[in-house]
Amino acid sequence: MEEPIVAEVACQREVPFHERRWVVVCAMLFAALFLGFPLLWRSRAFSTLEKIFWTIVVSLETVVVFWAFWRIMQWCYERLQNSLPL
Repeated sequence: MEEPIVAEVACQREVPFHERRWVVVCAMLFAALFLGFPLLWRSRAFSTLEKIFWTIVVSLETVVVFWAFWRIMQWCYERLQNSLPL
């Protein structure tokens, strides 16, 4: 009776940490931005359509992050330029 249960447990393999869906998505959204694309496209956890979707989402997020960084640096430069006598 126990043999099918043991066989079923033996067939389940542990998914590598870097191939878990939530790990890949969190890595791209919160840490790596566009540098996470190789991780996404090598992952077997996503279908091709999902990979295209996440590529577009992360690309847009990357553009927004870089734009925000540029605007903050411009603001800082203007504040420093006005406060320092030259």
